[in-house]
Amino acid sequence: IQIEHYLDADPERPEAYARFRKRMHRFQQGEYDQWATVAVDSATYMELMARKQSQYVDKKGTREPRQWYADSTEWLEEMLMVRFGSLPMNVVVLCHVDEDKDELFGTFVRNPKAPGRLRKGISAGYGEFYRQYMYIEKDAQNRVIDRRAVFQTMADGSFNAMSQLGAPDNCDANYAALWVGNE
Repeated sequence: IQIEHYLDADPERPEAYARFRKRMHRFQQGEYDQWATVAVDSATYMELMARKQSQYVDKKGTREPRQWYADSTEWLEEMLMVRFGSLPMNVVVLCHVDEDKDELFGTFVRNPKAPGRLRKGISAGYGEFYRQYMYIEKDAQNRVIDRRAVFQTMADGSFNAMSQLGAPDNCDANYAALWVGNE
């Protein structure tokens, strides 16, 4: 296990996203055999770091702030859909839940939150995507008798989710539970 942290303490002097991009380039140049999983927490913070890179470095003199958002969306599309999508290992990208709902098979569901053009397409880039939530069961006296984190792996009337592996829906939120029945 190796944890790397890319966040700028001073957003007006950004370097985090540039360092992250360089790290991902080095990662793809020969570390595949050293890792089983790569994870990003979260797309929200990645977008913010990319936007600050554009705002204070790449497009510092622009009078058009929409360019910063365009750059960050473009860079995240490249990273999340192309670079991460081509990795020969488990890829985990944490996203917040989008407040807006999209239509899916005649119902309106919430999707992973992503910037710009990724908003409607990030889930299409991954064969597995889940929503994690807290399952809470109470007894007749309203006392909690079971509380645990679970993965929603199939779409319902509220949230979009998907599993091509056949991971059980509403299973415990751990890697081994995703494979129950798929051994």
